[in-house]
Amino acid sequence: MAVSVAKLCSFSFAFVRFSYPIHTISSQQQSIQSAIEAKTYHQIADILNASKASNPFSFLSNFHHQHRTKIIDDILQSFIPLRPRNHPQRAYAYLLSFTLQGPDPLPLSLAILQRTLRSGCTLVPQTHLLLSTVWIHQRKEFGHTVSNML
Repeated sequence: MAVSVAKLCSFSFAFVRFSYPIHTISSQQQSIQSAIEAKTYHQIADILNASKASNPFSFLSNFHHQHRTKIIDDILQSFIPLRPRNHPQRAYAYLLSFTLQGPDPLPLSLAILQRTLRSGCTLVPQTHLLLSTVWIHQRKEFGHTVSNML
């Protein structure tokens, strides 16, 4: 279910305020945004397991790269103590899909991939294709060596 919002949404993170326009936002995405704003990242796994929708992390693309990386890192760190370890599997899949399709996918995607595998979760089939595509694109387009990409 989507709720139309014709206003400016804003978030406060560590005394920094971000504002950006949102035209359509799902209730699931609002719940995730609230969890991120409150820094209760462990709730994200429960929110994602409760429903099936498109990638709820797409709103993160509105943040600066460094801030987005910090948020994703905080989310990954908060999932470490969760039990059962595969509980955040959908969150890992959504985060990995979001970062692999972004403008600067490496090395953040590899960190998510590592956390996913260490938690014992299996990868969704699209991950293999997306990761291969990103790897080939980075090598071909930018001529990066493996050490430079990582």
